[in-house]
Amino acid sequence: MNAKPGKPEQVEDIEDIAERAERGEDISAHFTKTFVAKQRVNIDFPLALLREIDAECGRIGVTRQAWIKMVCAEHLTRAQTHPMSERRGEPSH
Repeated sequence: MNAKPGKPEQVEDIEDIAERAERGEDISAHFTKTFVAKQRVNIDFPLALLREIDAECGRIGVTRQAWIKMVCAEHLTRAQTHPMSERRGEPSH
């Protein structure tokens, strides 16, 4: 760390890091483990459904994107904890 307060730390050039990685050197110190892989998707929704989603977003104070992620996550969690037969009211074996 630099001795002078308020002065940013020296940042190693990405090309230098890449060259070190290609040589097989350990570059793990440059990774924070906070990266989450993402992929952009496009979904077409009926306008009436979007209006309902937007109304719910306004009611609870979140963005449309946040609401869609939240509802998908909730549904998948529920699906993982309750087998399909139990969700239909059928006894599980």
